[in-house]
Amino acid sequence: MPPSKSAYLRYCVLDECFRNSGRNYTLDDLLDKVNEELRERVPGSSGIKRRQLQEDIKLMKLDLEAPIVSEPGPDRKHHYRYSDRKFSIRDKPLDANSAKKIREAIKIMLQFSGAPQFEWLQEVIPMMKDKLGLIEQDESVLGMETNMDLKGMDYLGPLFGFIVNKRVLKITYHPFTSGEPLEFIIHPYYLKEFNNRWFLLGYNTEADKPNWVVALDRIVSVEETDLPYKKSGIDWEYYFSDFVGVTKSEDYDEPVEVLLEVDEDQFPYIETKPLHQTQRVKSREAPILISIQVIPNYELKSLLLSFGEKIRVIKPVELREEIAGRLKRAVEGYGG
Repeated sequence: MPPSKSAYLRYCVLDECFRNSGRNYTLDDLLDKVNEELRERVPGSSGIKRRQLQEDIKLMKLDLEAPIVSEPGPDRKHHYRYSDRKFSIRDKPLDANSAKKIREAIKIMLQFSGAPQFEWLQEVIPMMKDKLGLIEQDESVLGMETNMDLKGMDYLGPLFGFIVNKRVLKITYHPFTSGEPLEFIIHPYYLKEFNNRWFLLGYNTEADKPNWVVALDRIVSVEETDLPYKKSGIDWEYYFSDFVGVTKSEDYDEPVEVLLEVDEDQFPYIETKPLHQTQRVKSREAPILISIQVIPNYELKSLLLSFGEKIRVIKPVELREEIAGRLKRAVEGYGG
């Protein structure tokens, strides 16, 4: 379940408990109360563990400045409450900069709210709008390429939740190269969209690979496990900086210079929409030359082939030969 709804619901339940002047709650009481609400309001929810509850209390104190205190009770257990019973996270004001950022985020979220796997946004957005006093314009003003009807998109929301809540998963997966589905355990770390497809990256325990790539449209089923979660040591924002797409080829240790010759009529499109963030123009005179510093992979080759005769690889030689060979076989397939 997406944490942006789950966390909000958990905090609201805890907020009500801490404000209750007629009772102080132990950790076990709070856990029962939160899980009762989750199971009632979120179909299929298995609830949270004690560790997650303790993390929620910690975050409420640090991020929301909630005056949560704990005191030993007659049963010798610690009981939790607000030192100021009038406090509520619902009443905490936002600064102007935070409100502006949330308004911008909500405008983007609105584009997804009609998709089945994001039905939770229908509940979250009105609450946020009421809190912030927005939005003047609700109609869609943003077009996004992602097609919510694509196979596998119903896993996007739940996987997002599993990543943030650090849950280990058992995935049944049917790759194009296999006749039968296979199962594996994965510690999910990151979701990445490329070429109108979504991918999950994580640690595959059997293969012992921390950057295993899973296409959402090939997933058959996802099952949460009770296995301990292994944190990622990868900076995912930086990870994708030296290649195109989602698959990091193991044939290269470092990025290499890919030098390309571009037809004059194609160059304006390539210049305004670079092939990669490292793209540099080597020559604007014929022949027009551009270069990118990347690790060649399947996605780069597919991208270069999509330009047909408009782009030619100069180096590296092995990439040039592979692209030339594939184009030659394509021509032969047409009887050329």
